[in-house]
Amino acid sequence: MEPHPKVVTSQPLFIQKPEPLPPVPYQRICPSCDHQVVTKVDYHPNAKTHFIATLLCCACCFIAWVPYCRNDCKEPHHFCPQCGAYLGHAAY
Repeated sequence: MEPHPKVVTSQPLFIQKPEPLPPVPYQRICPSCDHQVVTKVDYHPNAKTHFIATLLCCACCFIAWVPYCRNDCKEPHHFCPQCGAYLGHAAY
């Protein structure tokens, strides 16, 4: 008598893509402390900031600092104001 072969079935795996975060503070529930908060946003220079500064430096060295003063040239990082947990960053 031959042994019966085992049949392994699996469910398809669905990975939900996280929703993109806005570049400004917004209201949400913090997953760390479970408080309803308006996020605190810190803006950090990124590759886009440095690229724009390089282009401006090639055009006129005196205005190369402008991207470092403007938040729309930086990447926004969201934090919980209650517990300080990092909540994510807006994709630019």
